[in-house]
Amino acid sequence: VLKKLGENYPRNHLVPLEIAYTYLREGNEEAALKEYAQLVEKVERRAPGFERMPRGRLYYQIGAIHQRRENYEEALGAFARVTGAAESDDLLSAYASVRKGEVYLALNQLEQVREECARVLALAYPGPRGEAQRLLDKLEKRQP
Repeated sequence: VLKKLGENYPRNHLVPLEIAYTYLREGNEEAALKEYAQLVEKVERRAPGFERMPRGRLYYQIGAIHQRRENYEEALGAFARVTGAAESDDLLSAYASVRKGEVYLALNQLEQVREECARVLALAYPGPRGEAQRLLDKLEKRQP
């Protein structure tokens, strides 16, 4: 049904986003990544209707999938597109920094974990700040 809706309204960026979310809810991360890749292509070439697409949220979702699949370099690249984008909102950037910290922890790149957490702790958002503090606590438990 959603695919048909997307065909009928090719300029609506919300339909392909919903298709990707549906794949995620079904546990089909491969299909979701494929949908997101098509969205990235449309967003980057500024296809009609896709110029208003929330890029940060798109890249955050891509990064989260790669993180879960332990594709850490791809995850870091996607999260960097969130934290480095001028149009990303600060809250989403803060969560992307926390996710980057988690990836760095998995890669045992401890100084980068500290840097990402410090960036988040300097912000006024309690949700990501709490996650960053928990990540730092985890880091401290790992060190001798």
